[in-house]
Amino acid sequence: LGFPEEREGVEERLEAVFSGRVTGYAFERSYLRKDGERVWGSVATSGLLKREGAPASILLVVQDITKRRSAEDALRRTQANLEDAQRLAHIGSWDWDIASGALTWSPEQFRIFGEDPSTYHPSYEGYLGHLAEVERGNTQRAVQSALQARGDYGVEHQITRPDGTVRTVFEQGQVDFGSNHQPVRMFGTTQDITERKKL
Repeated sequence: LGFPEEREGVEERLEAVFSGRVTGYAFERSYLRKDGERVWGSVATSGLLKREGAPASILLVVQDITKRRSAEDALRRTQANLEDAQRLAHIGSWDWDIASGALTWSPEQFRIFGEDPSTYHPSYEGYLGHLAEVERGNTQRAVQSALQARGDYGVEHQITRPDGTVRTVFEQGQVDFGSNHQPVRMFGTTQDITERKKL
């Protein structure tokens, strides 16, 4: 059943399968091999040989997922390191799916714009709403030029946070095009350069 701290609820779930209340379930657990190495397994259970509505035995299929878990752990560490680097450099990142309109922000992007990631849902229109009218037009022209000319763009402008604070940022974007030569994705960075501009 794995390590003691991971056994909570497993016995109850196995009993539920034996009693026929559920047909099976799946879970992931770590195990200690005889050589002392800790490995991860993906376990799927299913009741077999049903007798009077309840299984007489349970089939457990265990798959070694140690490499996958290691890769996931490494990815999480890399993501955490990237977020720390962005926070220290005051550089946020964003990714815009042009077809669906979905816009994804990194944690630092939310901090730069003063938005709460638990309540604010990024969108291109919402992003433009942080800009003054004059700068909004300049930024839109830079974005449209990149979409049409298949180029990158860089633009400096001010944003206003929800609390009224004004920050100066430098934004860079790059466009990905599909097989039909139409823009499908734009991604880039936003750097808060307020303090540098003051200096």
